[in-house]
Amino acid sequence: MKITSEKFDEIFENKDISDYLDFSKAISVKEFKKSHTLQIEFTEPLIFSLNQEAKKIGVAPENLIKMWVSEKLNKKHAFCL
Repeated sequence: MKITSEKFDEIFENKDISDYLDFSKAISVKEFKKSHTLQIEFTEPLIFSLNQEAKKIGVAPENLIKMWVSEKLNKKHAFCL
C-alpha cells in the first residue's frame, strides 16, 4: 500500500514505526563508513587546478575528489557512496 508522506506523518506522528519495518533487510551504517586509501599520482598543473577549485568551495582537495567521484558514480550506477 502506497501513501503520501503527509499521510505517513499523520499516521505515525509520535508513534514507534519499528513494527512496520523489515529489519532483516537493514544494512548497518558501519558498513558504509568503512574506507580504504587509494594512492593516485597527479601532474603538478592538475594539482594546482584541483587546489584552486577546492579553495573556491572551501573544502580540502581530497574531499573535492571524493565529491566528484561520488557524483560521477551516483549518476552512472544510482547508488549512494
